[in-house]
Formats: sequence, structure tokens, C-alpha cells
Amino acid sequence: MNMSLVESGTTKAGIRFCQGRMALVALMIFIGLGLSSGGALAQKSKAADGALEAFDHNNFDSSATVDNKWFPLQPGTQLVYKGFTQEDEKRVPARVVQTVTDLTKVVNGVRLVEIYEDGDFKGSSAWIAGMDGSSPGIMMKVDPRPGTPSYSQGYAPPPFNWTDRATVEKAGQKVCVAAGCYKDVLVIVEGSKGEGPDAQQLKYYAPGVGYIKVGWRGKGEKLRETLELAEIVKLTPDALAKARAEALEIEKRAYLYGRTPPAELMKSATNAKAQ
Repeated sequence: MNMSLVESGTTKAGIRFCQGRMALVALMIFIGLGLSSGGALAQKSKAADGALEAFDHNNFDSSATVDNKWFPLQPGTQLVYKGFTQEDEKRVPARVVQTVTDLTKVVNGVRLVEIYEDGDFKGSSAWIAGMDGSSPGIMMKVDPRPGTPSYSQGYAPPPFNWTDRATVEKAGQKVCVAAGCYKDVLVIVEGSKGEGPDAQQLKYYAPGVGYIKVGWRGKGEKLRETLELAEIVKLTPDALAKARAEALEIEKRAYLYGRTPPAELMKSATNAKAQ
């Protein structure tokens, strides 16, 4: 399915790609995040920054396949990013590793994402759509185009104050990073009214890969983070099994996710093991 990806619950730091962390490892259980591009939507709500995206979990099927070309999530894929963050006027090296496992978790009626940093779930800043007044938003549209209206990336009330919105700024760009040069790159600008128009994060998405670069602009941007894709790794079955085991072990310590069903192995992975 070619789907719009939905942020239905995660940590703020995770969405902003692990801001302000040195030598960070983000172990992601990336799964079904899908909102059908053609389905009828039954709900709409409001937040301080404007209209949230309509959401109805009945529009989601049971598939855990995510094949949005701008943010594909293929189990066994590991993306390694390197860059810098600006902390207390010091330039600090940063490293982010994202691993797509073959586990799924049902949140708010939909199979979706968990994000961990340095081996631990970031419980202090976590919110989940459908809990405590939080609402889902869009991670990536199915047909992102410049000139279209901004879209909500989710809403979480205080103390989280998550009201980020995204705008498609450019398409068809050529961007070179350590991992190689990419064509038809999409540039997404993210920010919130709370941070002001002079604080924005830039994300560059390559078709068939996902985001390849993170940047920033504006004097008001507190976290001046830059990341570039350095390596794409296809995990062996043994390495994927190890990542799966680590994710399941981490889940046991994730206090907020204790209010959701346990993570499960994807049906396709279960069938492969049986064979």
C-alpha cells in the first residue's frame, strides 16, 4: 500500500530525530503507520495551532507493510546518521542509528511506532495518541507537493506541548550526503507557533530511502542540529533477531507502553520462521 504515514504516538525528541544527544542510538519498532490516502475520514479535532488531521482507526487495515516511497520502513533496514548538535554554544558530535525491526504494536487501534534512545524508552517526554488528550498527526503524506497547506504532526497537551506542523517546501532537489547523492529529494519544514516562525527544522527525504539529512534555520532555533545519512545496512537474520530481542527487553521497562498491548512479531516474519 502507498500510504500517508501517521504519527500516532511517540516521544518529542524521537520525532525531531533525537535532538541534542551525543552518540545516540535510536532503536525503532517501525510498523504500520498507515492512513489510506483514499479512505473516508470520520473525525476532526482542533488544537491551539489549528486543525488536526482527521483520524479514524477503522480506515487502517491489519497490514504492517509501510511502503510510502518517501519513508519506507522495511524490516531489517538500519540507517546510520552522523552530524553535530549545538549544546550550550558547544558543537557536539552526534550519531544516530535507526533499526527497523519486525515487531508491531497496536496503539490507538493502529499498528505503529516505538522509539528508544540510548537503549531506554524516553518516558519523561512520552505521549501516545488516544491517551490523556493526545491526538495523532501525519508523518509523511502519500503525495507531498509544494504549495499545499501545512499539516499537523500530532497534538499533545501540557506538559508536552506538542503542536508541530509541517510544510512541503521544495521537491525535485539533488542532495549529496556521505552515503551518496540523491535526486528528486523532498524538503519538509517543521515548526510550531510556540517556537515561532524563526525556529524551524528541515528534513530532506529521498524516494525509496527516507530522510537523508536534517538541518535547521532561524535565529530562534534552540537545537541547531545537523545530521546526514552515512550508511545503509541490511541486517542479516541473526542481526535482526538480536535487534528484536533488544527491543522486547526494552519494552519491559517502558512504563507508558505498559498501557498498550505488548509488541508482537509481524505475521510475515512469523510465517518466514515457520518455513
